[in-house]
Amino acid sequence: MAGYAPKRFSGRADEDIDEFIKDYRLYLTAANITTANAGGKQRALELFWSCLTDEASRWAEDKLKGKKWRLNHVRCGNALANMAAVVALNNANITAAMINAPDGTPPPGLPAGATGATVILAHNIHADEDWSLAGGCPVDAGTATNAPNGALNNNNHIVLPDINISQVIYWFKRNYPTVVREQQELIFGTLTQGSDSNTIYTWLDS
Repeated sequence: MAGYAPKRFSGRADEDIDEFIKDYRLYLTAANITTANAGGKQRALELFWSCLTDEASRWAEDKLKGKKWRLNHVRCGNALANMAAVVALNNANITAAMINAPDGTPPPGLPAGATGATVILAHNIHADEDWSLAGGCPVDAGTATNAPNGALNNNNHIVLPDINISQVIYWFKRNYPTVVREQQELIFGTLTQGSDSNTIYTWLDS
């Protein structure tokens, strides 16, 4: 067991989410918490919730806690037995399994040679998983689970029965309000700089 308490994250603008996640992962290792099984994943998830305080805790309670995980761009497909069968799809079949999100947003283009394993990532709590190809997102617990079970003609979006710690971290790191604000400020700054540059170039050319 780790001989120190895990660091807390309250959600203030001066707190670094990346550093918090790094410290959280180090604590998992020090505390010998592995996520190779359901029990370990649940323990890691409960620890994560306990590390959040104040506004961060309230945000996670509303946006993540108790949610399911939907793959907005992946259909269940026909007669696929389980998620392992989706992961095992070859390039042609995973490409055929990609669909528009419920709001009509088309799926992103897959990299050359992509397979099911490219879209449905292997669980690794100590690496940043990217669920953007699959369109992974949390949905309310009341959303009907729709995981592959061998049924024919199930062309609806995959909805997993719960959300795991790696998916929580993926969503948290990309959608917490301070991160979104930083992204918007970066984009705004780039656009402003571009606008100023255009003004300068126009003046120089005249």
